Amino acid sequence: MKSALKFAEYLIKPNKSILLNNKVKSWENLSCKLVTNPNGEIAKTTRANIGDMSLWLEADFREKLPEAALEVDCMFKELPSVEKVFHRPKSALSTEPKLLREIKNTENNSYNSIQEASAKVLDGIGSRVITKSLDKLSSKEIKSMVDNMIYKNNPLDAKQKKLLMDYIYEKPIHHSLEKEAYSLFREFAQPLIEKRSKDVVEQLTLSILKYRVTTGDITLKALENQGFNRKFLDRMFSEHALPYNITKISNYAGPHGLPEFSDSQIQELYKALNTGKKGSDRIIINTAGQSLSLYYPQEQITEMSKSVTKQAGYRTAQLNIAHVNGAKGEIQFRGAMTNLIAEYEHIAYDLRQGKNTIGPIFSEYTDAISKLSDKDYSRYNEYLEKWYNYYNRLELGLPAKKPQLPKGLNKVLSKENLEKLYHENHYSESKTLSHFGPYVIGVA
Repeated sequence: MKSALKFAEYLIKPNKSILLNNKVKSWENLSCKLVTNPNGEIAKTTRANIGDMSLWLEADFREKLPEAALEVDCMFKELPSVEKVFHRPKSALSTEPKLLREIKNTENNSYNSIQEASAKVLDGIGSRVITKSLDKLSSKEIKSMVDNMIYKNNPLDAKQKKLLMDYIYEKPIHHSLEKEAYSLFREFAQPLIEKRSKDVVEQLTLSILKYRVTTGDITLKALENQGFNRKFLDRMFSEHALPYNITKISNYAGPHGLPEFSDSQIQELYKALNTGKKGSDRIIINTAGQSLSLYYPQEQITEMSKSVTKQAGYRTAQLNIAHVNGAKGEIQFRGAMTNLIAEYEHIAYDLRQGKNTIGPIFSEYTDAISKLSDKDYSRYNEYLEKWYNYYNRLELGLPAKKPQLPKGLNKVLSKENLEKLYHENHYSESKTLSHFGPYVIGVA
């Protein structure tokens, strides 16, 4: 006599599945304890319980998506600088590995309820705000900006002007001057960054302040006393400025790249979040080693600062929010061109981390990545970062030269080939999914 089935496998996509209990409990009774086998692997009981939780959470995210999406659309969709806004609920397939990782960091290595598990998922609703590119600058406009630039409270001298112009036009620079050249370029680009993101940062600032005023955290008078302009504050009463409970903002960029929000904008957002507060755990993590917090110790802030500098150039301004309907959301702000490369740039990193979640179309690319030495992988990251910087320069209206794959690296690793593989894989998956329906099969 065969024993009753204890577990089931839910095939969400071809060759991609999660484990479930054969008899799923109601969501009110879901709980999970981390259990491992003698060989250290996570036991099926744990994986099945987390699989159940992941499915219930996906259903909850999908239910809350329309209202949460409407909030974000109302805030940003009609801004002149915004090209488009789109949203997605986090899937069970994405939630399950997150919960498996995080259970090790919970009290008693347990989720005692679905609410405890949900607290670990900060991006149940993912929204992306794509901003428009600036018009291309003429050589005359660039020269005028350089001539009138103030750096560390002083005008540029002739040597600094030449160094900056060489960097802008990507002329060869001696390695001893690269750090100074990048610092000059970063300062030069601040007005362009601010011009491109002005609308969204002002809207965010108003929403943060509106949340604080409506919850009684601070008064309009106190905000005026802190230097906020009254005409600006009056804009928070617009129907498009919704009160947003923002707990964290991360301004990601590569080591030689430019962030989505300028340093001054980061300071303004921090002021909006924390002015008049003591010990707030709201935090902003910025590039160039600038993290701002009233709550975390300096050592932890320093570590957080490192996390937003991405070696392969990933760039976005990302914030965590609590939507009005209780959904936890993540909003990312980026340009259309850098958004495209972000769709596939991370594949190399995932492969190096052992997260092989891509299709067989990538087999040759996967093999080439696995054969890279640490030194060559570092060179490859530098190459990918140059592509981010290339697209970001175009988004800011600046001159840009297409990067070349470093000598000695397999041509399979080129950005052009990676992009081609990404689109082929996307087409292949879409075609396969059109004939595929998720289903459950019993397992022993």
